[in-house]
Amino acid sequence: MRIFAAGAFAALFFVTTTSFAADLTGRWQFLRQGHNGTYFGNMVIDGAQVRLKGTGLTQNYAECGKVQANGNNIEIVFSFAKAERGYAADHFYCTLSGGGLTCNNRDAAGNGGTVFNITRIGALPASGFERLDDACQPNQKPWS
Repeated sequence: MRIFAAGAFAALFFVTTTSFAADLTGRWQFLRQGHNGTYFGNMVIDGAQVRLKGTGLTQNYAECGKVQANGNNIEIVFSFAKAERGYAADHFYCTLSGGGLTCNNRDAAGNGGTVFNITRIGALPASGFERLDDACQPNQKPWS
């Protein structure tokens, strides 16, 4: 009986920890240093989907992609990027740290940046505008 209880506790701990790490749904904000300047933006994570709108020194940009969680390791892989002058889609490699994410970026052009934080700023918004729905059109093919 004691072995069963210990095993059940371990399984419950694993499920709870995994569920916590995977529950990233909501609004997020970041400020990061890229290879050619500082970038500020907002992200909305809705299950495995992520949408981002950001501003750099020279242009605004938007990205869309997927979130992959493996315990406390989180990858945010953008497969679509659009901007006035072109933009290489980002790939954030993150770890869950407190209530936020500590990340590093490697974009599709191979450029990396310094470590930066992504902070949760709220729950999933109700309106399409606040959900950044206009950043990605349904069934839009990546071009980055």
